[in-house]
Amino acid sequence: MFSALALALLATLLPPTTAQTPPNFNLTSTTNLPFSFLKNPISAGQPLPLSASRSAPIVSLPATLPQNATYLLTMVDPDAPSPLAPGPQSEILHWLQPSVRASGFNRTLLPTMDAVAPYMPPMPPSVEPHRYTLLLFAQKGDTFEVPAGFERFGPSVRSAFDALAFSRAAGLGEPVAASYFLSGLGNGTANGTGGAGGAGGGNTTAGGQGPVATGGVGRNEVGWAVMVGGLAVLGVLGL
Repeated sequence: MFSALALALLATLLPPTTAQTPPNFNLTSTTNLPFSFLKNPISAGQPLPLSASRSAPIVSLPATLPQNATYLLTMVDPDAPSPLAPGPQSEILHWLQPSVRASGFNRTLLPTMDAVAPYMPPMPPSVEPHRYTLLLFAQKGDTFEVPAGFERFGPSVRSAFDALAFSRAAGLGEPVAASYFLSGLGNGTANGTGGAGGAGGGNTTAGGQGPVATGGVGRNEVGWAVMVGGLAVLGVLGL
């Protein structure tokens, strides 16, 4: 039986919970939103060539979320015109799809109504990679009405969106799951290097089963290694 001191020491050795939204983004979630391009699962923060994201991703409901609920899915670029541009950036709306529900064994999210803003692939004007951020919200009810002040957004109006203000106006709260990928005109993401599924680290399966090692040690493996090492230390100390 471990003492309180032993448990406290073990807690300090465990890896911290990791946000699945980009750093300094104004909405956050620690639940990964599984998605894939061209059947390749994408991990949060993975660089992608522009050619990989021309078609809408396949998005799946995380295993921890209820399957019989209705959700709203959106994708934004918070870095227009460039992540390094002076002054505030203009958020671009790339996708706004209300009323999605999980279907099948893989819990693939499928729409039950038309998109407010259909998927628009990344078209970054800068060399520096933009952080294309997918957000999943719990929707209240099976139908959705665009809140006041956001009626202008649609297929032809995408600029000056505000995901935080939208979520508040629609009564959505914080996202229940999120993820993001990086694409720009430089750093190898425009010509195919670092393509879908090609980045190191643990990818997330499209079925919401969590990280798997693909080209590197996944977070789960690291966490277990740290835990085992911590228990060994506690045994030596006689705690």
